[in-house]
Formats: sequence, C-alpha cells, structure tokens
Amino acid sequence: MSEIPPTPQSEAEFTPEWTKAVMRSYFVDDLEVDPGDVEVTEVRAAKNEVQGILSVTYVVGVKYRVKKKGAENEEEEGEKSIFVKVPLQGEPMHHSVNVRELTMLQVGGRGRS
Repeated sequence: MSEIPPTPQSEAEFTPEWTKAVMRSYFVDDLEVDPGDVEVTEVRAAKNEVQGILSVTYVVGVKYRVKKKGAENEEEEGEKSIFVKVPLQGEPMHHSVNVRELTMLQVGGRGRS
C-alpha cells in the first residue's frame, strides 16, 4: 500500500498525489481498477461554507482519467467530489477551540435557572 502524503492544511495544499492516495479504496473497490492506471488530472479544493469547531472542512472536486481495461491507449474520464475534515493542529488552535466552546456554552446557558 502506498503512503499517504501529509494532510493538507489549506486549499492550495490539495495535490493530485494526496488525492489519489486517499481515494485509493474508491478506485479499487468501487471502480475496480488498479490505482496505477489512474491519473488525477485536476483537484479543486474550497473551504466548506459551514465550519465545525474541531476541524476545518473542505469540499474537493477531483477529475481523473482511467486506462480502459483491455485497451492500450484508451482512457475514460471521471469526476468525484469528496468531503474532507482536517483536525485543528497545534496548541494555539486548541486554545481558540476551547474559548469558542466556552463561549457557546455560556451563551447557550443564559436564561436557565
């Protein structure tokens, strides 16, 4: 099994290599193709409109080409959209998460006796 490159931390860090590595089981199990026969041709990542508290979420559009079985020079094109959750990293971010959670709990608890 191939090693997965480091998890992207921004839209610009989503690469064809990372995408192909994380989509490996999709290519093998769903499309029933050898990942070596797949070329990821385009990756478009954008932050999801609604973000969580403990992670940054992205919607990633992926275009790829797969060599046709039994045909040496023929390829099929495909497109897939994936949802990616990236956990927050580092101490400063954990502190901000704790502050956000505390604020939510305080605001949510107002008016209760």
